[in-house]
Amino acid sequence: MTSAATPTVPAHNRWVLQALSTVTGRRILPNLCGLRFAGRRTGRTVVLPVAHAACGTDVMVLVGHATDKRWWRNFHDGHPAELLLDGRWRTARGEVVGPDRIEYPRLLAGYRAAHPHTSARTTDPIVHFVVTDRP
Repeated sequence: MTSAATPTVPAHNRWVLQALSTVTGRRILPNLCGLRFAGRRTGRTVVLPVAHAACGTDVMVLVGHATDKRWWRNFHDGHPAELLLDGRWRTARGEVVGPDRIEYPRLLAGYRAAHPHTSARTTDPIVHFVVTDRP
C-alpha cells in the first residue's frame, strides 16, 4: 500500500511497530499487530498498532471505547488494509461487525480466546479482517 505522503506516526507507535518486526518484539507483544490503510476520504496512510486475535486467515480487532476513535469507521463497508503479522506486512480486507450481525458472537468468542479479560457483555464493534495473501 502506498501513499503520496509518508504517514506521520507518533514515536510510541513507531517503537511498537518496529518491535513487531522482530522476533523478540513479537514475544514481548504477542497480542499486538500493525495496521496500515489508506483513509477512505483523505487517502492518507494511517499506521497504528492494535490488539488482535488471529485464527487462520481471520483477524479480529475489538474497538474498545469506539466513540473515542475514528480509524475503524473506514471499514464500515469493507476496506483494504495491511496487517503486520509474524514480522511482515500481509494484505487483508476489513469490515466492521456490530453486535447486531449474526457473526458477532463467533468473532467475539475468537477475540476473547486471546484476550480472556474482555467482557462477555461488550457491544463494542469488531473489525473483522480476512488476510488475502498467502504466507
